[in-house]
Amino acid sequence: MKTQLKRQDFILITIGLIGSVLMWMDVDPGGWVLYLSFLLFGSLRVVDYFALNPYQRTKPHILKFIFSLLMIITVITHVIWGGQPLFGLLATLLLLYCISSVEPRESSVHESEV
Repeated sequence: MKTQLKRQDFILITIGLIGSVLMWMDVDPGGWVLYLSFLLFGSLRVVDYFALNPYQRTKPHILKFIFSLLMIITVITHVIWGGQPLFGLLATLLLLYCISSVEPRESSVHESEV
């Protein structure tokens, strides 16, 4: 099963890359554009989760929902209380989100041949 990227995914990727470049060039030292991209990503994924029928929500969907909520909570708490940048934590949550999307691939070797 291939995952098709939607227009919103391209927009989020573009915002994230622009935010990374602006932070790297020290134009946006606080990383607000990058935080915005993580917040939008998490919010859109939560909306996608609630758009599913309750019977369609499988374990990977629930894991994606949890990681998306953790991204939103991380961004909001950092914006409210400040402190050290949390981009490492956000990147880890994004990586875990992507790992939860991975499905096992079918084996090309039949069991009768083994």
